[in-house]
Order: sequence, then C-alpha cells, then structure tokens
Amino acid sequence: MGKTLNVELLEPWQIEQFWPQIQDALLRLAHLWADKWTIDYFQQAAFNQHIQVWGVGYGTRMELMAFTQVVRYPANNFFQIMFVLGDEAWKEFSPPLIEAWHKFGATQNCRFWEAPHARVGWERRGFGKRTGIVLAGPIKQMVM
Repeated sequence: MGKTLNVELLEPWQIEQFWPQIQDALLRLAHLWADKWTIDYFQQAAFNQHIQVWGVGYGTRMELMAFTQVVRYPANNFFQIMFVLGDEAWKEFSPPLIEAWHKFGATQNCRFWEAPHARVGWERRGFGKRTGIVLAGPIKQMVM
C-alpha cells in the first residue's frame, strides 16, 4: 500500500498544535525576516489566518513547510510566497504544492504570484522568472 501525500493549508487549531515545530522552522530562517517581523507576529498572523502555513508530507510528518500571504494592492491581488523550508523535499513536493497554491490564489482573486525571497535555483527549475532585485539598506538616523 503506497503512502498518501498530504498538501495541507493548516487550520488555526493545527497552528496551535504544531506551533513548536513551526517556530523552530521559522527561527532557522530568522536572517530573512527578523528585520521586518517578530516570532509573536508570525504566531498571531498564522493563527488569525493573515498569513498561511502550508504543510506537505506523508501522514502527520511535515517534510516541507511554506509560509504565504495574500497581498492586496489597488490594482491586483498577489499570492506571495514568503518562505519555504525543506530544500531536500522541494523537488518531490513542489508540483502538488504549487497546484494547491494556484487553487488558493484563485479563490483569493489573485492575478499574480511572487516570491521575494526566492533563490536563483528556483528560476533555473522553471518555477518563474526574475522580475527585479530587492535592494535594502539602513536609514541614516538623524537628530531632529
């Protein structure tokens, strides 16, 4: 009997149940988000469904975890892929996860998707095309 692959958008009760694992996963990527968000923000935003947490794996074991959000601009809604954890599992699990993302994005009236923290390897695998480069730097603090 073959294993059944689960691609699941986690519900609030699952966020609460799996929060220790979700938090550990986020803390491994803190270099990507610590300048913008806090771990408390992620917990509240996930629980209140302002961001989505996706789990992919067999049975109750998550092999891949992804964080997304719907960004609503005046002209269009974007399905934004914030972070994906589980590089080893990406090749195997990305097709069903991407299909689930397209379905979810459509239900949210998204016309586009974006992955601002994507790596070059994603583009080489045909995931999408680079549309720009994000530059960032500190603001010089002025005494007023």
